[in-house]
Amino acid sequence: MIFGTAQLGLNYGISNKVGQPSIEQSQKLLETAYNNSVRILDTAFAYGDSEKVIGELNKNRFEIISKLPDLSRNQFPQEYNDILGFLQKTLENTNQKHLYAYLLHSADNLSNNGKGLWSKMLDFKERGLTKKIGYSLYSPKQLNLYFKKYKPDIVQIPMNILDREFQRTGWLKKLKDNGIEIHIRSVFLQGLLLMEYEDQMLKFPDSQKVWISLKQELLKNQISALDYCLGFIKGIQEVDEIVVGANSSYELEEIMGSNSILKSVPTGLASSDERLIYPFNWK
Repeated sequence: MIFGTAQLGLNYGISNKVGQPSIEQSQKLLETAYNNSVRILDTAFAYGDSEKVIGELNKNRFEIISKLPDLSRNQFPQEYNDILGFLQKTLENTNQKHLYAYLLHSADNLSNNGKGLWSKMLDFKERGLTKKIGYSLYSPKQLNLYFKKYKPDIVQIPMNILDREFQRTGWLKKLKDNGIEIHIRSVFLQGLLLMEYEDQMLKFPDSQKVWISLKQELLKNQISALDYCLGFIKGIQEVDEIVVGANSSYELEEIMGSNSILKSVPTGLASSDERLIYPFNWK
């Protein structure tokens, strides 16, 4: 597994009731990750202080994946107009000479002068500043637009018991057939899938059928929501890595201790409701 560190730099996640952890709590999280055989951390320039926290606490135990911010937002300092500046700052923040992977946080940046942007990403790899390059996605539609022109080493995609679009469209198999390293994020949908039924209903009352079906499935199989969500992803042979976050070392121990692997999960649980499965649509 890969430890996702958005929580180290932000008050992140719909189920987060404790806020951003202190340096001491962050150190304990990283120690817990390392003691459970995690050797890669996932971060991003846009994750608040996350890169700097990693730089202070890493002690060369972990390799790092980070991401170029969404260039379309035009809200970054003048000195970072060239994307090399972003990468250099990330290396400085994380106290690294090179990254395991450098990804585009928004693959849609390839829609505008994509050839020039991808050429620079390839140059970073050739210069040894990163071992691998790729992009983060939220929809298979993006792969339809960019994959042929800009073949990545790694993709980071959302997938969980509700959001199975990359599997349904055949892209998961196609990526694996092309030798792409597949990292799955949003396994718990920012913690929404681990919340109590009543809280899920309160947050998304229009999705009542989904929450009832999930509750019934967990009861029928006598399984926790955590084991069910992780077991679903672990049962998919194309998956190389799972990116998981946690608000405390206790939560992370629970995640790392899950041995569940499910052969199948009812297709009736899957949803194509973009208001539900894409957190950027949440109010």
